[in-house]
Amino acid sequence: MTKNIMIVRIWVIGLFFSIFANASSLFENFISIQVKLPYKQGNLISLFHRSGRIDKIEQGVSGVSIKGALPGRLIADYLPFSQKKMS
Repeated sequence: MTKNIMIVRIWVIGLFFSIFANASSLFENFISIQVKLPYKQGNLISLFHRSGRIDKIEQGVSGVSIKGALPGRLIADYLPFSQKKMS
């Protein structure tokens, strides 16, 4: 019986540390940005959809204009395509 209790304790401790390690990503700082991304930058368009918050998106002939917010850790990748000053 004590072996089962130890296994449960180890599992609970592992679950706690897993939740704690992922909690920092829940509280990331988002930075507003407006970008015009050419379609050939599909990886950045996709990343914005997955990791950011999109307030407005417009499809154009040569690319996509997106206004929204991204986690601070991703901003550097989007600066070359920035349309307005960040806030």
